[in-house]
Amino acid sequence: MSGSSWLFLGRMHPALVHAPIGAALFLPLALGLALRSRQGEWLRTGCFLAVLGLLGGLAAMVSGYGFGQALGGIAPGAWLAHPLRPEPSFPALLRHHQLLALAGLAAGAGCGLCLGLALRGRRGALRAAFGLSLLWLALWGAAGHWGGRMVFREPPDAGSMP
Repeated sequence: MSGSSWLFLGRMHPALVHAPIGAALFLPLALGLALRSRQGEWLRTGCFLAVLGLLGGLAAMVSGYGFGQALGGIAPGAWLAHPLRPEPSFPALLRHHQLLALAGLAAGAGCGLCLGLALRGRRGALRAAFGLSLLWLALWGAAGHWGGRMVFREPPDAGSMP
């Protein structure tokens, strides 16, 4: 893809991240209600939210990769940003953001697998899905924190104010 194509795709990233984050936010609630009430409607709602979160997360990751490419934070041919310095430079922040988002997506995939087992009546699968949904939410929350640090950088002298 050319740089302008990546930039076009990357500019959609802020809009694309909100649907999967919203799904990940409400998923533990739905699964908690499924555990408490033992009603299948909440389990199916949780499955819907997990699928929405995973598909939306994939779209957000592709657009985020495009944005990282367009802004020069990811080298051509590379998958992850490679920080040149350990201090909070743009590539270092981007790498933290990417790794946390990927870990969250892995937790979400595990959650989805457990939900599939729970639909088939597998004992303990719903509890495992609930735990993984909390991990998924925490990892994506942390990824959002690092993404925000890229966008809203602190001024260099922010720590010196009384």
